[in-house]
Amino acid sequence: MTYNEDDSLFLLRRANPVPDDALTPAQQARADETLEAVMAQPRASRRPRGLPWVPWLGAAAALVLVVGLGVGVVPQQRARAQAEEALTRAAEASASKPQMASVTSADYLRRVDSIGEASVVSVLRTDASGTVEVNQEDIGDLPAELATAAGDIRDQRPLDPDADIPELLPGKSVRTALEMLLSPGLTAGHQRDLYAFIAQAEGSRVVDWESQREGNAVTIERKEEDLTFTLLPETGQLVSVTNLVAPGVVTTVDAAGIVSCVNITGVAGPSEISLTCADNNYLLTDLQWNGWESALATAVGTASINECDPDCAGGTFHTFPADVSASEKRSCGYNLEVYTKLEVDYSEEVQRAEPLAQPETFDLGCG
Repeated sequence: MTYNEDDSLFLLRRANPVPDDALTPAQQARADETLEAVMAQPRASRRPRGLPWVPWLGAAAALVLVVGLGVGVVPQQRARAQAEEALTRAAEASASKPQMASVTSADYLRRVDSIGEASVVSVLRTDASGTVEVNQEDIGDLPAELATAAGDIRDQRPLDPDADIPELLPGKSVRTALEMLLSPGLTAGHQRDLYAFIAQAEGSRVVDWESQREGNAVTIERKEEDLTFTLLPETGQLVSVTNLVAPGVVTTVDAAGIVSCVNITGVAGPSEISLTCADNNYLLTDLQWNGWESALATAVGTASINECDPDCAGGTFHTFPADVSASEKRSCGYNLEVYTKLEVDYSEEVQRAEPLAQPETFDLGCG
């Protein structure tokens, strides 16, 4: 290729603006002077010969610049559309949310609210009548905001089953809707309506996708409310929310599902089990477990049985040591594995001394 000495490319090549140890100081000085002269020439005179001037070329370049600047807008719009789609799918999937099948069933929710090294583990069991039983365990020194949150959780009550969610929420925030999604005994219809409300609210965008054991989790951010929450669109299960109860507090749904009134669940095994549901005429207390969460868990504890003579209200309780084993685990909801077979045994000495102390096996279901 032949270069004209007036051609900028020729001049640039001769200038060799990149310092080279092979050039002498005089050559490098001349190269620098040539480069400076090239850069100082008017832009119009640099048009390559033989190519016609295209008046709209500048406009096209400007358009490319605008499109380039707008590249970031497209991912933002996509993230917002993905959030709406995930929330809509969660609303539709709520139809399959497990519901209490009988008067002996109970809605089970185990949530963990934590900040730093401190946390509150709350287990809420809601029976068919709407009565909520709350058991809590504090871990570490609770800051004031976490202690307040623990009290609010203890005071939670189920939503009115006849309540119209759209009537409760107009003008209210997504924060309120997320709080309601953590209500004990939440019905499938209420869960559907709450997700539908959040899906319609402006300002949500997907910031992460993650595969979990229970399904594909989607994390959504709401910057204006300083909220981030994760859900499973396939089931409508809320997994976690950050900054819901207080700044810096992470609320995690550890397990959720439906259990029978007699159930064997918990993080480290229940310390007490009622084997007769509401009347508590057969209680196992002070249970100390070994092998909890394995295929077979065993415990020693104390059995208290009401002889119900002349009737249960006026009967006397007999107390004696008992050996307990739990087996045949089954999934009863989100992260909720429940032992469905419970065996209670007594030593021969106890059986001889206490006619009520007879070995028994209890078959338990999910409710």
